[in-house]
Amino acid sequence: MRSLPKSFKDYKYLISKVGFSPIRGLLAYPFLAKGSSVPFLGKGVKIIEKGKVKFASLVWIGQNCYIDASCNNQVNFGKGVTIRENATIQCRSGLNKIGEGLSISDGTFIGPCAKIGVGGFITIGTNCQMGAHVTFNAESHENLDGSFTGGSVKRIGIEIGNDVWIGDGVTILDGVKIGNNVAIGAGSVVNRNIPDGEVHAGVPAKRLSN
Repeated sequence: MRSLPKSFKDYKYLISKVGFSPIRGLLAYPFLAKGSSVPFLGKGVKIIEKGKVKFASLVWIGQNCYIDASCNNQVNFGKGVTIRENATIQCRSGLNKIGEGLSISDGTFIGPCAKIGVGGFITIGTNCQMGAHVTFNAESHENLDGSFTGGSVKRIGIEIGNDVWIGDGVTILDGVKIGNNVAIGAGSVVNRNIPDGEVHAGVPAKRLSN
């Protein structure tokens, strides 16, 4: 979990950042999934299918985030999760193509401008740290009828373990499973599983050390 504020300047910063976010959370609260807590919602946050979204306590959603929770299950945010500004969580890839769902566990931080494409189910563990412009693609196109654009999609899902560090601009592709205590260098494209305790980087991402 991230450290608590220690100085007056820290508290002043938090107060200026919070603003009306608790009020926005209260306005959304009656429409959220049963058992949800009141989130902190930044200015310009848009949530589609609020009844599919469940927030634990102390969840912060930054300004101008877009959450389309049109999915077969739910979009769940654990205690103390932070999603920074301008992030997109997209569970629907077409009118008749809703995704499976998303679970982000306690204490995880996702940086600005993240793009989380939910086709297959995405699971993100506890206390993960992700930089800006991280992308998850939990589906892939299949050329079964001679056309990638008109063909079907395959959805396996993505699993991220606990205490995982993901640098800026990393892309994680469908079917990938990442273990615990993993670090992934900025700009990497992850197209295969990563075991516990390893450091990977590159396009495609390859093991550097453990």
